[in-house]
Amino acid sequence: MIRDNRRFRCNEFGGVLIFWALGIVAFLGFVALSFDVGRIANTQTEMQTLVDEVALAAGGEIDRLPGAQERALAAADDLIRGKIQTFGDGGQLLDRGRALSTAECDALVDAGGDPADCDGDFTVAFLDAAGGPALTDATTRFVRVTAVPRRVQTPLSRGIALLTGGSGLDFFDARATATAGATTYACEPVRFGFCVNPDPAAGYDPSALEGRQIRIADFGSGNSGLLDMSSMYPNVEGPCSDVSVNGVGYEVCMYGAEGATSGCFEVGDGLDTEPGTKGGNFLAAINTRFDIYTGVTNNDERDIDYRPAPNVVRECTPQGNSGNNGNGNGNNGGGTLPAASLPRDSCFDGGGCTTIGDGDWTAGRADYLLTNYGPLPDGGDTPEDFPGDLADWVAVSTASTRWELYLAELAAADGGDILENRCITGVPETPGYAAAPVSADGPGRRLMVGAAVDCASGIDINGRTQDVPAADYFLMFLTEPADGGNEDIWLEVVQEIPTDGTESLIYRVVRLLD
Repeated sequence: MIRDNRRFRCNEFGGVLIFWALGIVAFLGFVALSFDVGRIANTQTEMQTLVDEVALAAGGEIDRLPGAQERALAAADDLIRGKIQTFGDGGQLLDRGRALSTAECDALVDAGGDPADCDGDFTVAFLDAAGGPALTDATTRFVRVTAVPRRVQTPLSRGIALLTGGSGLDFFDARATATAGATTYACEPVRFGFCVNPDPAAGYDPSALEGRQIRIADFGSGNSGLLDMSSMYPNVEGPCSDVSVNGVGYEVCMYGAEGATSGCFEVGDGLDTEPGTKGGNFLAAINTRFDIYTGVTNNDERDIDYRPAPNVVRECTPQGNSGNNGNGNGNNGGGTLPAASLPRDSCFDGGGCTTIGDGDWTAGRADYLLTNYGPLPDGGDTPEDFPGDLADWVAVSTASTRWELYLAELAAADGGDILENRCITGVPETPGYAAAPVSADGPGRRLMVGAAVDCASGIDINGRTQDVPAADYFLMFLTEPADGGNEDIWLEVVQEIPTDGTESLIYRVVRLLD
C-alpha cells in the first residue's frame, strides 16, 4: 500500500489537465469579455446612429425664421415615431426626453437611477453662433442632440469574475451626442430682396406670391431693394471672373451680364442689402436685357456678355409713328400705332399696394393686346394683326401671368418679331449684332433670382444691413425696363425655388459638426 501511494505520487501522467483547466477558464473569460465588449460597442454605434439621424433631421429646420425650434423638435419626433430600440435597458419605443435635461439625466444615471426615468431617449438643445443656448428662433444656429445614457448589462464578464474570485463589470452606460446645422448656398446671384413675414401663422404662403408683381425700390425707405453682390463669388469660367470684386464694375457685371455669372456662395447667415444711392449703375446693368445701354453700360452695346432678351421692341418703329418708340415689351412712345408695355398690377396705379401687388392685371392685359395687336375684327375672335392662329390667341388671352404671356407671344411669333405686323418693314425689334442677335439665355435672360427676406423679426433694414435672414427664394420675371427716375425695378414672381438642389440654383446643406 505504501509503495502504491509512493508510485501514484510520482506518476506525472495527466498533469497537463491542471494547466488545461486553468487555461480553459481564462479562455472562456476572454470569450465572455469579447461578447460583452461587442455588445457595448454595438450599443454605442446604434445610439450614435440614432442621434446623428435625429440631429440631421432637426438641423434641417434651423433657418432663423419663426417657428424654427418648434419645427426642429417636430422633425426629431417624426423621425423616431414608431421605432424601437434594442440597444440597452429601458422601454423599447423611442421618445424624445421632455421632463429632464441631459445634465439631470446624467446625474440620475450616475447616482444609480433608472435611465427610463429620464422620460425619453434623447434631448434636444438649441445653440447660438457662439455655442451657447439659443433663446429665440432668430439666434438659433445649431441643434445638439444627446442620447439619454443607456445601461448595458455585462452578465458574462461578471459571472466569470465571480467564478475566479475577482471583480467584474456589472454594467456599462452607453452615451452619444451629435450637433448639426444647415447652410444655404446659392449658385445664382440673388439680386433683389423684398420684405415678408415668413410666419405661416401670419398667413405666409409662398405659392400665393406667384403671378404677383413686386416693386423693388430702396430698403432705406421701403420694403424692398437691391442686394450686395460683393459677397457673391464669381464663376471662374463666367463673364465676371476677370473683373475686380472691389469695384463698381464687378457688381454691374453681376447684375447685368448673361450666363453663369456667379459660383456657389454661402447665404446661410443671411443676405446683405445694398444702399439705394448706388442704384443708378445697377439699373443701367439690368436694362441691358432690353437693349438699353446708358451710363456705365454705354460701351457694352456690342459686348456679347450683355446681349438683350429676345423680342424687346425698342427697335420697333410702329407704322404711322414718326416718333421714337419706348423700350421693354414696349413703353408707349407716341404716334398713331403705339406699342404698349406689359401692364402692372392694377393695385399699384390705384395706390392699394406699394411693394407686393395682388396679381390682378386683367384690365391691363386687355389694353395691352388691343394696343399691340389691333381691335377685334367684326364677327371674329382673333385680332387681325396677331401673328398666329386662333389657338395661339386663346393661349395668350388666357395666360394667367405676364411670364406666360411673354412666352406665348414668342411661341406665336415662331422665331420672328412679336410685333412684325405693327413695325415698319426693315426695322427689327431685336438688334442685328454680328456675334448673335439676342441672348443665349433666350427668354430666361429676363429671369432673375430674388429673395423674400424676413423683415418681421426686428431687424432694422436701412441702407447696407448685413445678415438679413432669407425666408424664400423665387424666380422673378423682369416685366419692364427699370425706371431711372424713381430707381424702381418691376418684377413678377414666377415660382418658388426649391432648396433641395433640384433647380441647381439654391441648395440647403445639412451637416454634422461633431
